[in-house]
Amino acid sequence: MGPHHPIDEALLARLPTDESVAGDEAYKPSGAKTRLVQEGAVPELLEALAKLEARDNRAETMAPIMTGVGIIAFIAAFVVGFMAQNVSAGIVLAIVGIFGLVAAWAYRTEDVSDRQLAAICTVLSTFAPELRGNRPVSLLADFTGLEKTPATKDGARKIYRHAWLRLELPLADGTMARVQATSSLKRKSRAKRKYTKHKDQVSEELTVHLIPPKGKTLSAQQKVPRPKLAGLNLVRAQVKPRQAIFIFRSRAPLRRIHGRGGWSLAHGGDLLDGHKVVAALIQSYKATATANRGAA
Repeated sequence: MGPHHPIDEALLARLPTDESVAGDEAYKPSGAKTRLVQEGAVPELLEALAKLEARDNRAETMAPIMTGVGIIAFIAAFVVGFMAQNVSAGIVLAIVGIFGLVAAWAYRTEDVSDRQLAAICTVLSTFAPELRGNRPVSLLADFTGLEKTPATKDGARKIYRHAWLRLELPLADGTMARVQATSSLKRKSRAKRKYTKHKDQVSEELTVHLIPPKGKTLSAQQKVPRPKLAGLNLVRAQVKPRQAIFIFRSRAPLRRIHGRGGWSLAHGGDLLDGHKVVAALIQSYKATATANRGAA
């Protein structure tokens, strides 16, 4: 890091003015099973993410189409096969229906969270000029749906936790910044006569781990500056000679309800986006002072 802070709020000027993900029904559970694990330069990672986005866009278009094909084919199979007594044609239509529903399921596994994908791209593109050119960036982006991960029980509630982002950024001054984003889901369920009602709370946690360059140490501080960020609470700040850890958490959870008519959004919450992650990295960096002495 050095005696000055080369990373500051000027980075915020590089952020996109609009990071909204129109049409992304982020409050609905995801059936995605997509992971991206890659190490390399930022342009290479952004290219891989662009390919993933193209598959996501195709999945968002094709999944409902194939679902419709499957349902219509099954209805036609019933009408032709049973009512018109044309069994062979009914069987063919039933096979088409099965194919349509299986294809729709396959597309949904590639339908990743637009919000998470946009956040990762924003962080990489914003910090690209601040990185050490000869060191690769390490990325693990896991878009697996929360409900696809193992659950633990807390009384009547099920709790899911899933780390959807692990990112290592080698900064130009030699500092290694490690970022992890984790989603948590708390679910209460009640069986009804014809459906199961779910009440979900989704919150997110961001961990920023800073490691000073070789030959440098951080000045351990009893009282670490506590940055204030929109939508995030700083729940832990610790600076030791060889590492600094900052943990941020959503101020308000997203609340959603599953009833007879499907999923509905009760409260949007403060889930992570690119702006929040970049701001948290900047403020964590600025709150960590480097002592001008060599490592012991």
